[in-house]
Amino acid sequence: MNSERPIVGAPLVRVDFKTATPPTLRKERGYHHLGGGDYIDRRTGHHYENVRLNGRYTWRKLSALTHAASLKEIRKKRSDHELSKRGLAEDPYRRIEGKTVADLARLYLVKNCPRRNAAEQRSPADLVAEKKRVETLLKWPGLQKAPAQFTLRDCPDYHAFRIGQIAAKRLSQAGGDPSKIRDQREGHRQVDKELVTLSNIFRCAIRHADQTGITINPIGQDRQRFRNSKLIKHCRDHMPADANELHRIADILFDSRRSEALGWQLLFSSLIGQRAAEILRLRLDAANEFQPGHISKNCLYLYRSNSSKGTYPYAEITVPLWQCLEAHRAWHQLRYPAGIDRVPWYFPSPENPKKPVSPGALTHALERVTAELGLPHRTSHGCGRAYFVNVLRTNRKADGSHRYQDDEIARRIGQRSQGKLIVDVYGDCPPYQMKWLPEGRSPAWTRWLPSAPIPSEQLTLGI
Repeated sequence: MNSERPIVGAPLVRVDFKTATPPTLRKERGYHHLGGGDYIDRRTGHHYENVRLNGRYTWRKLSALTHAASLKEIRKKRSDHELSKRGLAEDPYRRIEGKTVADLARLYLVKNCPRRNAAEQRSPADLVAEKKRVETLLKWPGLQKAPAQFTLRDCPDYHAFRIGQIAAKRLSQAGGDPSKIRDQREGHRQVDKELVTLSNIFRCAIRHADQTGITINPIGQDRQRFRNSKLIKHCRDHMPADANELHRIADILFDSRRSEALGWQLLFSSLIGQRAAEILRLRLDAANEFQPGHISKNCLYLYRSNSSKGTYPYAEITVPLWQCLEAHRAWHQLRYPAGIDRVPWYFPSPENPKKPVSPGALTHALERVTAELGLPHRTSHGCGRAYFVNVLRTNRKADGSHRYQDDEIARRIGQRSQGKLIVDVYGDCPPYQMKWLPEGRSPAWTRWLPSAPIPSEQLTLGI
């Protein structure tokens, strides 16, 4: 049979294949059950659960992005739901639509203060600070407003409320005498940070719109910043004038056993240039170059965060740093004879030597010491990072040229900014040479140096 011959009686249909509409695929809609109560919306890729509340089933969006994480979230929410009936937990299914901004803040705390990127978690220190800012916000009567009534005009009201709080607290700490207030900062920067937290609260509420009904962030854009960038005092404004002042402060700290570790932190910070939270990670039992505190050849290896990749992971051991390390080792053996297995930290807390001192302890101690010596306000960041940077910036070769350029100094302190932040934060290079060793007196660590002199070959280390 000839296949090209038309069938008798069948109608002929002419089809223009160039202009014919291609067949459309049926678009999948609705929820697909993945198991364990986890459903995925094929249109958006979001995960949901279909939970029975008040006698009827309702869809609730999950925060999780994978099936495994969704199952964990479902189990946690169901458990908290049962515990809430006994008053032992917050009900995760309770809708707070029509309530107050304060309710949104409490939901933010229940969700553990998520970051903008839900897949990233806050560090323990960052989480504590964020929760503290939320607790501060909750003291403001303005948070009792309904979310729909909250606008950008409420931010100046919070600023006025908070600045008054800060001023009253400092006056109370000074015994009612304004002349005794040491910290003259007005608190504008703190208010800006707390308003960022408030914006985070609204963002979290939007992410859980099925609970809150919130779909917009009223202060997410065009929010006023209260700190004047032109009046910002950088850490260089709070650093010692010279090495003599630095070692005078260390001497006072060494005079009390309760502040000896802070004296060491002060000296090491000025010799290394790390932030307080970073330098406190140094350990005497560090076994390799990936552990902060390890010493190999002419390098003291440091803690470097993920944002510091590509920068120097170590500090070059100069002559002053080597002397400081020798004296510190002798001090540690004297104060903690149990050894580094029991007390591994470079700067152990006097209350609990199994932990390092707290990051803010040195700045608080500096307030006391500078008042005793009649010095201007000093901070741990100024005495450490700023002082270190300016020692390097003023270090010159025999021909008078700078030994280090700003971009290299930035890499030495863990910045990948190619030196831009060095100029913005630390300003112009001082016209005089700054040093680590004092003139006309012995370094503060001399009292702890072992009686035997340091071998001459060690003194060849340095810049």
